[in-house]
Amino acid sequence: MPPLEIISHSYTPKNKHTTKFQKDENELNNAMKNIISIAVLPMFIIACKDSTTMENILPADCDIGFNICESDSTQCCEVICEDRYHNCSELLNECCLDTTSHDVFWITDTLPGYDLFDAAIINENDIWVVGEIELGQTHGNTAHWDGENWTVIQIERPAPFENVFAFETDEIWFSDGCNIYRYDGNEFHKMWECYWQDGIYNKVRYIHGIDHSNIYFAGNGGFILHYDGNMFTQIQCNPNISIKSITGINESNIWLMGIDESTDQMIIYKYNGTELTIYSDYIYSDLFLNYHILSGWIYGIYTDIEEYLWILTNHGIFRCNSEDSNDCTVLTQRQELLMFTFNGSNHNDLFYSGSSGETYHYNGTSLYKFDQIGGSQVHLGMDVSENIVIIVGVTHDYENSIIVRGYR
Repeated sequence: MPPLEIISHSYTPKNKHTTKFQKDENELNNAMKNIISIAVLPMFIIACKDSTTMENILPADCDIGFNICESDSTQCCEVICEDRYHNCSELLNECCLDTTSHDVFWITDTLPGYDLFDAAIINENDIWVVGEIELGQTHGNTAHWDGENWTVIQIERPAPFENVFAFETDEIWFSDGCNIYRYDGNEFHKMWECYWQDGIYNKVRYIHGIDHSNIYFAGNGGFILHYDGNMFTQIQCNPNISIKSITGINESNIWLMGIDESTDQMIIYKYNGTELTIYSDYIYSDLFLNYHILSGWIYGIYTDIEEYLWILTNHGIFRCNSEDSNDCTVLTQRQELLMFTFNGSNHNDLFYSGSSGETYHYNGTSLYKFDQIGGSQVHLGMDVSENIVIIVGVTHDYENSIIVRGYR
């Protein structure tokens, strides 16, 4: 297929304001008021790596970084912490959760137009956003940040784009809900087109990629599509469900969250590469059941390890056993406002945002609300890397698109 013709226009945002928050000793008290919940998570100690033989009768007298072995109290075993935990305490013989900083330097850009729905970060000089942008006679469905300016681009036709997912500069995937496009670093190519005559719109609204041969697309009508590097294959699902979120870490651990909005049915699926099964399925109720059972209206899902799934509902963030949705722990407090986007760089670095631009960060131990952004904004999508957060949306008057860039 020949490359698609594109129209581009470079635009430097004029309506830009910068806010900065840094905690120092004089601001600590003010900073603490924004930390609105604290979760205590378990610490894990993994038994022996190396052991040192001590006296046969007396308990072992262990060096720093070692504990008495469970199997033999006369020997010492090195304390080895799981990924994203670190050795702590004075003797370095405990494991504490790694946390991420709440310190973020925020810059807000505006582009004339309407909604922006999603973002993808490659690096600080290579960022993509998608939606509906208008610059005079130029209409765009995506915009690219090169470190200094936003360049508005129209891919194929003036239709708003819904989602974007990037692996590298030469492999970026876009969707307008019906058509799927791939950017190879130089040209845009249409890769797939839906059968729009059936009246089901936004079939491929969401994208999540594991690697170049495992990319998933999903949306309304229970439509789920898998790309294996060569061809697209549909995964059968309940047609009454609208898929709202996809996450996963490998081809055997793909998670999809959906809603039957006619019945308020909340459903989470797990796809193991061959079979789609129901992980959780319940009718929404505003009643908070307890701290260990998933409940509430689900906004989004996230995972980066096989053992747990992080689920944002109006009752807070739940950390759930990936094998049992009734084995959950609620980590944060209830959210009164609607949240539209939930993402992170890892499970100790989760962001979510939504109506009125309210934005929160959970770092594994505490939840922090950013007061510097929001107000007359609605945030609809985001991407998070280790040091960058991009949040997109629209102003309340629907006159400008919003791009909030956060740096650490």
